[in-house]
Amino acid sequence: METEQNGMEQQERAMVPKVVREIAAPHNDPDPIAIIEARNRAMERLLEYAVTATRPEHWTDQGGKPYLTSAGAQAVARRCGVKVTEVEERKEKHRDQEGDYYEFVYTATFSLPGAIDVIEGVSGSCTSKDPLLGTGGTGKTIADVDPGDIRKKAYTNLLQRGITMLLGLRGLEWSSLKRFNVTPEGAAKIEYKTGGQGGGHQGEEFSFKFGKKKWIPISQLGEEDLGWYLKVSKEDVASTDPKKTKFKANSEKQVKLIEDELARRKNTSAGAAAPVDAPTIWKRLQVLGEQLGFPSEDEIKPIIKKATSKSNASALTEDDFKKAAAALQEAAKSMRDDIDF
Repeated sequence: METEQNGMEQQERAMVPKVVREIAAPHNDPDPIAIIEARNRAMERLLEYAVTATRPEHWTDQGGKPYLTSAGAQAVARRCGVKVTEVEERKEKHRDQEGDYYEFVYTATFSLPGAIDVIEGVSGSCTSKDPLLGTGGTGKTIADVDPGDIRKKAYTNLLQRGITMLLGLRGLEWSSLKRFNVTPEGAAKIEYKTGGQGGGHQGEEFSFKFGKKKWIPISQLGEEDLGWYLKVSKEDVASTDPKKTKFKANSEKQVKLIEDELARRKNTSAGAAAPVDAPTIWKRLQVLGEQLGFPSEDEIKPIIKKATSKSNASALTEDDFKKAAAALQEAAKSMRDDIDF
């Protein structure tokens, strides 16, 4: 335990570079408005320092929203002198219908130089049911899970949350980051977002929180399971039950996620057996267009019409899909060839 504590102290010291000049508001000014305005200027400068400390690979694009990875957050912390103190760890035991599992939870205080901002009680966690490191969709039993991996991810989650909260790097838009030359073009694209009924931390593949296949990443579900989840989600969308209508937006997102996943599978495996509610030809072409980099369906419509000589999506056949897919791939290749480096 002493070794672990020493290691944690070393990590804390490593997060605190030597700060030559502190950015703080002039507290000697008696005018409260002057203090607030000075603080706002300081925080704007801090945001600029923080964002410019990142690299393109530090960002991911999740459904059109920018998300700073843990590696990016730690790079920013060193630039901005973030201090992490009062770090505490605990291991909690839980049990659900699937059996026993455990969770590592870290809490800490995050602060800036000059004490212009302090956030206490920030928490980060990870469970042994994690979809990447634990039993969630990996085929592992709890005995196969390395507690060290779960502990490290919990601590990484703590750092990412605390640093981004302190520096105002949460809930940003690409339009806000553009002035710092940070754009989605250089970011890794995450196909799935967690929703109100999804599982896992942000940045991980979507999984359901209910049903026999909960916690399993959607890409690992069988078509029969996807068909069941699609049926349930569509029923929730159509329901007039007040308990379900408030989750209608989440259910609609789930329907889209499932339909997109089924369409991707159908596009890559023409001979696959048709699942429940198999995706339409038009849906498959929409997904293909997204994969090829077309910004919207308005960009692919004229290409499909020209390739198939059809203007009604419901009239498209499997042969039409092949013609349209070839035309879209050729158009996408032309777009890439036209890029001026």
